[in-house]
Amino acid sequence: IEDGECIFIDGGTSSSYMFELLQDRPITIVTTNHLCSSLIRSQIKARIIMVGGLYMTDFAMTYGATAIKQISEYNFDRCFITCVGVGLNENQSYATEIETKEIKSTACKKSKHRYLLTDHSKIDVIGFCTLKPLDYFDKIFCDQKNEGFEYPANFNFS
Repeated sequence: IEDGECIFIDGGTSSSYMFELLQDRPITIVTTNHLCSSLIRSQIKARIIMVGGLYMTDFAMTYGATAIKQISEYNFDRCFITCVGVGLNENQSYATEIETKEIKSTACKKSKHRYLLTDHSKIDVIGFCTLKPLDYFDKIFCDQKNEGFEYPANFNFS
């Protein structure tokens, strides 16, 4: 992430950790993730835009027509998308709800670079809604490898 960029951070706990690190950078962060609002420190360098819309209590995020319209008005250098599951054999990522899928898809369409954030517990989990093929993402970030799986080249582990 370069100074001056505009990025989208999706809902979820994984992306809230990223937000916490990035708020001290001179960038613009657009997010539907309202977990992030409690993480904002008094002295930050980032410009933060909290997306409005209907509030989904299960995920502490906004969704719906208002959120989609607002996101579609921005142009992102990068978007960081979370998922409920990753099907390696199917080459697919999955979302839990159709409402969250639409938010993620809109942010991806408006972004130059797309990244998927997941953790090892979501590998080989098929979710309710098909999101995007794994090769749609520039990189996929995962916390660790699970033994016995063959990962695509765009997977990165930390």
